[in-house]
Amino acid sequence: AAAAGPGAQLVRPYFRSRSNAPIAPGEADDDSDDDVSDTWALHRARSAIARFGDVQSAEREFMMLWCGFVARFRLLSMGAAQRGVAAFARAHGVTILRRRLRGCFLLHLLTMWDQGWLESPAVSAAMQIVDSYEATARRLARMAQDWAAPVQEPQAKRRPTDPALAHGEID
Repeated sequence: AAAAGPGAQLVRPYFRSRSNAPIAPGEADDDSDDDVSDTWALHRARSAIARFGDVQSAEREFMMLWCGFVARFRLLSMGAAQRGVAAFARAHGVTILRRRLRGCFLLHLLTMWDQGWLESPAVSAAMQIVDSYEATARRLARMAQDWAAPVQEPQAKRRPTDPALAHGEID
């Protein structure tokens, strides 16, 4: 409804950007739908990934790791993607190797290269970073095996017994 006469303002309906809910007059400058919680967005992305039925669990695990990284560091440009994959490799290299996600990471890098987000040197550099953690991953795997192994009590050393002492023949 609009008021008639000079100086009267027309009342125009406004709606929230995501929910399409009407905005009351006086609230037009405060569209809270644009304030997205990073935690909520990450949870939503991980839930969507978990629902994929035709994806192997390793691919799903890798994508959750990648989505968490992207949510924190927002790789919005090609330059950021070039630096971002190297930072991801440094941050998660050991995890990638320990969880056997190297192939998933390489496939992801090649997809990014194919789509024009990465140059081939960035792919090589990221894989070299991950591969540089191989010794660390092996050491951590050995430590995990040691922790998982049952604890065995050390056996007491037996002193050789003197046959004379064994039969009670003491002078």
